[in-house]
Amino acid sequence: MKLIDYVEFNGDRYYIYNDILTLNNKSVESISQIINLDHFSELKELHLSNNLITIIEGLDHLKNLKFLTLNDNKIKKLSGLEKLENLEELILSKMKINATDIMTKSLSIRTETVGNEEASVLLLKKLSLKDRNKMRDSIDKYEGGVETEIEIECPECGDVSVSDLDIGQSSFFFPSE
Repeated sequence: MKLIDYVEFNGDRYYIYNDILTLNNKSVESISQIINLDHFSELKELHLSNNLITIIEGLDHLKNLKFLTLNDNKIKKLSGLEKLENLEELILSKMKINATDIMTKSLSIRTETVGNEEASVLLLKKLSLKDRNKMRDSIDKYEGGVETEIEIECPECGDVSVSDLDIGQSSFFFPSE
């Protein structure tokens, strides 16, 4: 039995229930400010939305973490996730993360950028074939597919041409260098 069943932040205790810790809206500036977090390697979910976090750090010991939410923080570069071998879902929104700065390994992670079109959070080129196929399956399962029909209007004559994007082509999900 674990002697400590809580973490501390700003003098307050936050208890971990069912391997889930929620510290949303607590003005957390740095994950390293969360006292005792290093005692919970079995933690499965960590919710840190609506805080002031600028750098993802201090998570290396969370070997069993599967779900991480970092919505509405001040993160501009996505790193510090390399040792989270079991991470399955990463939720990001309302942040301006440059896609070229992402250091992601082949994870099947779901990313959301709701409310922030500028935050491209996955470089498809860095995903394995297995994970790209999972992403395609997920789009079909949860989104009902992707609208692939596009209209292209000629800027000179105004003629409209309807075309279909073939997302089955390897170049669509595997852009060339």
